[in-house]
Amino acid sequence: METHLRRAAIAADNTATLIADPHPDALLTSAEARRLAGDISTMTEWRWRRDGLLPEPVQIRGRNYYRRGSFMQALRSLGTAEAA
Repeated sequence: METHLRRAAIAADNTATLIADPHPDALLTSAEARRLAGDISTMTEWRWRRDGLLPEPVQIRGRNYYRRGSFMQALRSLGTAEAA
């Protein structure tokens, strides 16, 4: 898990400026969110949500979407928690 957290923190720093829509309420698909978190698996995403490391997604027609601002904040906090 430590490796995934480190990768997620690095990915958050590297991609924060690369996302086309800077609005914090923009929605990220679950696949986009996993890529931003360092190419984590769907199971890792689920575990991080269960453990409270990621925010709960918004469900639209049975698909998960994350609010960009809260997701990126969670990734940044993962990096600071991992470094401590």
